[in-house]
Amino acid sequence: MFIEEAVTANVVREGEPLNVSFEFSHALIQKTIYDAIPSIQRQLIHGNIAEYFVSNLEAGRNSSSPRPPSEIAHHYINSADPSKRDEIAHYSILAGDEAHAAYAFLDAARHFTVAVGSTDQTKSTAALGELYLKQGLSHRWAGQGHEAIDSFIDAFDVFEHIGATAKAIEVSRQPIGRGLGVAPHQVGLCERGLALVEEGSLDQARILNEMGAALGSNQRQEEALDALEKSAAIATALEEPVLAAHALLNAAFTHIWALDIRKGAEASTTALRRLEDTEEELLVNLGHRAAGMAFLILGEPEESQYHSGELIKYSLLARQKGRPRVGFDEYMACVLALREGRWTDAMAIGDRRSAIGDRNFSDPEQLWDFSASDITQLFTDDPHAALSNLVATVEGQQLSGQVTDREIRTDLFTVVAEAGRVLGDPAALKLADKWASSVLLEEDDASLMTGTAASVSKGLLAIANRSPVDATATYVLLEKFRGMWPWNFRSISPDRMLGLLAATSRDTELAGTHFEEAMAFCDHANCGPELAWVCYDYASMLNGIGGNTAIRQAIGLINQGLLETDRLGMTFLGDELRTMKRELTPYASRPDGLTVREIEILGYISNGTSNGEIASALFVAENTVATHVASILTKTRTSNRTEAAVYATENQIVPRTSGTSSQPG
Repeated sequence: MFIEEAVTANVVREGEPLNVSFEFSHALIQKTIYDAIPSIQRQLIHGNIAEYFVSNLEAGRNSSSPRPPSEIAHHYINSADPSKRDEIAHYSILAGDEAHAAYAFLDAARHFTVAVGSTDQTKSTAALGELYLKQGLSHRWAGQGHEAIDSFIDAFDVFEHIGATAKAIEVSRQPIGRGLGVAPHQVGLCERGLALVEEGSLDQARILNEMGAALGSNQRQEEALDALEKSAAIATALEEPVLAAHALLNAAFTHIWALDIRKGAEASTTALRRLEDTEEELLVNLGHRAAGMAFLILGEPEESQYHSGELIKYSLLARQKGRPRVGFDEYMACVLALREGRWTDAMAIGDRRSAIGDRNFSDPEQLWDFSASDITQLFTDDPHAALSNLVATVEGQQLSGQVTDREIRTDLFTVVAEAGRVLGDPAALKLADKWASSVLLEEDDASLMTGTAASVSKGLLAIANRSPVDATATYVLLEKFRGMWPWNFRSISPDRMLGLLAATSRDTELAGTHFEEAMAFCDHANCGPELAWVCYDYASMLNGIGGNTAIRQAIGLINQGLLETDRLGMTFLGDELRTMKRELTPYASRPDGLTVREIEILGYISNGTSNGEIASALFVAENTVATHVASILTKTRTSNRTEAAVYATENQIVPRTSGTSSQPG
């Protein structure tokens, strides 16, 4: 009777299957009623619901729409019944298995963590070891390397304690997603595994391979390469070419982390050749990723685009197989397209990412925020609107799972900092400064890539604030990136940034060297948008230096920059370059602020003409000529007429003879 009244009042409605289950007609009704129930009664309700679902499952009822294990676990957890710990663990494990199979790895890790918390961890059992292993695998696939190794260590401890040596060895050679500074304690786990294996065995080669990867990503290059070389040698002796190629790929990443990029490119392409006749899809993908990273950093456009394309193919193939992964691979392709000014391609990749992201998979690889449209707009027609959107993105949008905003939006903060500098936006600069300060304050908890991006943001702030002290300090930190362009310098090439930092530190000669290197890199790497910005910043510095030679060079840079802005539709920067050119053009023919009359007199001086002869030619008093000559020497920073004549030659001022006269008046 009560249910019928509730249905009539539209408080509840029939669920699936009909006449068997009911649901609230609106979530607010459910919450209002739920909140009004005392906590003890809530716990009883949750317990009854859980038991009801379980009894239906055991009796085979509601088979057309069984309740998911996660829901049953949820009710058991909220029942606060200590006697139901086994049930919580059981259904949490089932929920974790389901989530893992659906590639919802963060959800899987969360369910397995609940199961661990509901299990008696004082008793080492094979089941507990397997649970820790499942937890670690979910963390691994979710990109949480540190947490994965924590779980693997727990699993190793259990298996070692119960004498399951084979399982302990298996755990010690588990790979994780690697990045700079990730999970240094994996090295210790590998060392424990090595103590259990025979010299020259396949297990030894596998553990050494993972140990080398861990050492390399934590910048222990020499130790890493020794371990990987030994792994490859054992694998080759045992006729395991795939493992040998894997060790070579880990060596490639080791070289890349150590900024020995060329060796990283060579190692990765060699490994790919060895994998050509295999069906090792994941390793081939890893090889293209290492090669793509290396060639992107080196500024090798054809090679980078090829490997990027292969990664996209893999990403599409994985999606067709039900493994949706839109992460670093497509991000890298997007970065390359933006560097080359292929705006349409970049936005297409961003749109593809958004479409997959809407499927709401709990995978941090879904969370790479390309912001391709905003960055395209930043480069082209409306940078102020684009910056506003980017600030909203990094400041307001919430991310699911356990991935922090600080890590996931690393490169976007550098974009905000550079755009804030160019546009003079104090709010954007303040936001970037707040983020960078938080990273550098907790440096031990940030990855090295995130720390580098924070230093980039701080450097851009030093440039914006014209702080020589801060600029010099940042220059020292970032000089190692000279001649390359890692992806976490998304908004600006290292060479251009070093040039700006040197200019801010008032070392214009060094700054000029960096700007020239930046232009050479951009020309080689086909980075038209960045080349245009280098021309703008270089010309701005030369304008500040002054002098005819500097002004003429600046105008040449402006013209070069305009070729790129017009070709690529970069309206905003094109307008800025044209404005600078209009301001500089009058000074190109009148160096150092010389007046028209002073340039005329300097032309006579360059030809050895005396003051009296100049006075006669110009129909003015000799004292007037002397006054002009004194002004010329001051403005040109010369000491005598001979030096002034040299200055005239250097600045292409046409010599005049006493026979060349102006009309009086």
